[in-house]
Amino acid sequence: NVRWWIPVMFPNAGPLRENDLYKLNQHWFARNKSWQYEQITDTSFKMFLESDNNSKEIFPFDFRIEIIWEILKDYIKIFQKIINTWENDLVSRTGLHPYYFAWNEDKENLKIYLWDEILDDYSFCEWKTVYLDNPGDINVVFPDSKILKLNYDKSYKKLWIRSEIWKDFICIEPVYE
Repeated sequence: NVRWWIPVMFPNAGPLRENDLYKLNQHWFARNKSWQYEQITDTSFKMFLESDNNSKEIFPFDFRIEIIWEILKDYIKIFQKIINTWENDLVSRTGLHPYYFAWNEDKENLKIYLWDEILDDYSFCEWKTVYLDNPGDINVVFPDSKILKLNYDKSYKKLWIRSEIWKDFICIEPVYE
């Protein structure tokens, strides 16, 4: 189930609180749909997905979700926008599900800095999810001293850190609440 890209969790990251109303599996359908795209510049493009009859059978809302990617010299920027295209409130708890390569044997030796504090809960190494308020800036220092620098906009209220036993990755997932 590990996919080496950045799946979009829409309309829900994890199970929806309203799951008794909408029969949605975890992270549901956006990551399994074919997206359309359009070029914006030489270094950016927009992906988008719109509701259709199939999506409305399980999630009865009209929507458009857009993701703009800017590929710059030293980093990538990802902008996520959800547009409610009907008159009723749209129920959603969306997020991104990026995988970052980390050798399984190195995971417990990572130093994860959340703004200016160091993470002290490494239960994600045991296939548990660590749930945090989004600190904005995250630096992951690997045993070989390489640094992964992440900055998540504060509109993502939560951050989930997880991995799987014997798998060479960690996920640091920004989630809207």
